[in-house]
Amino acid sequence: MLTVEGLAGIVELVRIGRSTFQRIVTWILNKIVKTFEIAVFVTLAFLISALFWHNPIYAVSALDVTLFLFLIDFVTISLSTDNAKGSPTPEKWDVAKLVKLGVGLGVFTVAEMFGLLFLALDYFHINSIHVLHTYYFTAMMYMGILTPFIVRERGPILGFKTR
Repeated sequence: MLTVEGLAGIVELVRIGRSTFQRIVTWILNKIVKTFEIAVFVTLAFLISALFWHNPIYAVSALDVTLFLFLIDFVTISLSTDNAKGSPTPEKWDVAKLVKLGVGLGVFTVAEMFGLLFLALDYFHINSIHVLHTYYFTAMMYMGILTPFIVRERGPILGFKTR
């Protein structure tokens, strides 16, 4: 087999670069969804509870958010070793599409969080703020752990295909 010295590793370099691109896209989507979820849910839950119940509810405490972000960093770091497959064709960044998809998934997770708030207050009759914080911390952790699995998939379900 005839090889040209210095060019033998180019194909492997391109393959690794394309799989790295997929990891970066997954990380970006995960970051957008988590940021949107935390910021929007905490703000809206406080404002809606202040308007309708005249008793603002801090569904998530500052300690919960800090601990959540610290623990989810371990899941986010694991994305760097993900076995993502690169696309067979060259990729280009479509940041607008990434943001739209991330915000769309963030809206969905915020809706889930409000559904959980409805369940907590009306179905489970949670009256203690400490129990509510534990309830939401658990929900945030499960959503935080499962979000990378959702954003890792590329295909017709999310409407975002990069491979």
